[in-house]
Amino acid sequence: MCSVFLPIMKPGGRVVNVSSIMGEIALGRCSSVLQGRFRSDGITEDELVLMMEQFIKDAQKSIHLEEGWTDTAYGVSKIGLTILSRILARRLRQDRPQDNILLNSCCPGWVKTDMSGHNGPLTPDQGADTCVSHSADPWSR
Repeated sequence: MCSVFLPIMKPGGRVVNVSSIMGEIALGRCSSVLQGRFRSDGITEDELVLMMEQFIKDAQKSIHLEEGWTDTAYGVSKIGLTILSRILARRLRQDRPQDNILLNSCCPGWVKTDMSGHNGPLTPDQGADTCVSHSADPWSR
């Protein structure tokens, strides 16, 4: 979706990808080699896609732990989303610096939803507020 909409986004636009703290936790549980690759300032979208595809292959063969991955597919998916956000934001800074488009990812917190078993302390509205209020003005924190 971002690949289609970013080229036509108006100056001052905002993109907020809803990620999770589980991405950061999962990354910390990956090998130092994988961490270095994910954290590289020069990682490309193609490289990220290959890494995510490799995780799937390794998980299907049940060798993902031996290959340095964590044991949570959800966490790896959030690593991918957060790193993709970094890649796209970098691309916007390079290609359209004058357009002041903000692209980031955030964690809405532990929200009372089906996914959390309705155990989270935050309401869906509070989780959404995290994404909306912190993306509207990046200097508001």
